[in-house]
Amino acid sequence: LLQRAFFGGHWVDDGLRVNWTAPTSMYVRLGVESLSGRKLIPEANGGGAVQTYSLKLGDDWNTAHSWQWGLTYVNNRREPLLEAHDPTSSEPHAHGARFAARDLWVSDLVWKWAPDGNPQQQQWRLVWEWAQARRAQPSMGVQAGHSAQSLGLVWRFDRDWETGVRLD
Repeated sequence: LLQRAFFGGHWVDDGLRVNWTAPTSMYVRLGVESLSGRKLIPEANGGGAVQTYSLKLGDDWNTAHSWQWGLTYVNNRREPLLEAHDPTSSEPHAHGARFAARDLWVSDLVWKWAPDGNPQQQQWRLVWEWAQARRAQPSMGVQAGHSAQSLGLVWRFDRDWETGVRLD
């Protein structure tokens, strides 16, 4: 959700992704992908692409409790091409994403509790997400950017039904 807030819409792009899952009892997954970035920002200053690097860790505490933590870094080399949309207005606009940070860090932490040890029948999920975008515009400098957090709680009370609340 936070990536959608920073990149706008559902960002789906052309590229290549490679994941490696460690052969361990603890869940460890490393991922890297290279995307064109053209669907994120169609009209851009210069070329460039988007690379992402991710790490996911997770484990079960027992039959009822489990956790997962993830960290993702997104490096975007495409800058929006701004143009005046009205000759009488000095307000620039872009047809693609107007806000597209060069560096984006996203972290998420998930705790799951299945009271009877069967998450298919009943489960509580607590999800915390954090994102920080840096170098949003070339004129802003390296440290300038935005950050966001969200906290959500979901209760699955039946195999086919769940409800939840979210605070952003």
